[in-house]
Amino acid sequence: PAYSSLAHQHGLWVGIYQELRKTTDPINNVKHNNCLPYILGARYAQTNRLNDALILNTNNQVCDSTIANLFLLKNKTLYTPALSEGCVAGVFRQAVIDCLQSTDLAVIEKPISIDEAMSADELFLTNAIRLIRPVQQLEDRSYPSTIIPHIEALMRQTKPDLFC
Repeated sequence: PAYSSLAHQHGLWVGIYQELRKTTDPINNVKHNNCLPYILGARYAQTNRLNDALILNTNNQVCDSTIANLFLLKNKTLYTPALSEGCVAGVFRQAVIDCLQSTDLAVIEKPISIDEAMSADELFLTNAIRLIRPVQQLEDRSYPSTIIPHIEALMRQTKPDLFC
C-alpha cells in the first residue's frame, strides 16, 4: 500500500519500528532537527511496504508515528500517548482532545503499550496536513473504522476552520 486518497477510505497499513527509541525529555514534544527515529522509522515502513510506522520511546511505550499522533479506541474511550511519553504536541492532536472534551467520548492521555495498541478496538492517526487517518492494519491485526466519521462530524461543527 502507498499513501493515496484510498488510504483515507480503507485505512493505513502500519508497523512498529523498534530499532531506535525516542527519549521522553520535554524537547521531544516540539518538532526539531533531531528526527533520526522518524527518518529510520519511515525507511522501515517504506522497506516493508507500509504507510507508516509507530515510534517507541525508551520505556517501550508508543510515542507517535513517523508523521502523526496516535489515538486508540478501547471500550468506548479514546486514548492517546501523554506528552510525557515523548510524542510531538501536534496541533490537530490537541484539536481532537479539545473538541471531544464537551462530549460523552472521554479522551485520556496516558502511556500506551504495544499490547494496548494491538488490542484496541480502533486506531487512527492525526496530523495537521492529513487530519484523521484510520489504521486498517497494525502488524498482523486488522481494525474497523467506525468512530472517525463521528469525530470528524463533531470537529466540523466546532472547528470548521481545520477542515478547509
